[in-house]
Amino acid sequence: MLCAGEVINLFFGIIALFLLPVLVRPIRTFDFKMFKAGYLMLLLAYLFTVIEGVLWHDIFNLLEHTCYALFGFCFCYACTNMQKSEKSSEERRK
Repeated sequence: MLCAGEVINLFFGIIALFLLPVLVRPIRTFDFKMFKAGYLMLLLAYLFTVIEGVLWHDIFNLLEHTCYALFGFCFCYACTNMQKSEKSSEERRK
């Protein structure tokens, strides 16, 4: 069964997918590949959440939670690398 909140999350997630490049463009000091991968994992999780309400609940529930876990790992990795790159850029300025 479809839940309106899940469909709205997916809808706004897709809209944000097109807005993020415009908002992130001014920031060029850091490579955002892992943030992008994490965001795509989040969108896939939203998509699997919607699909699981229609068919194959167990399979899509597993895929949804796997995507949430990968989302967390990608963002954690990206945040630690961003912190390292900021420290190294500060050392270069000194």
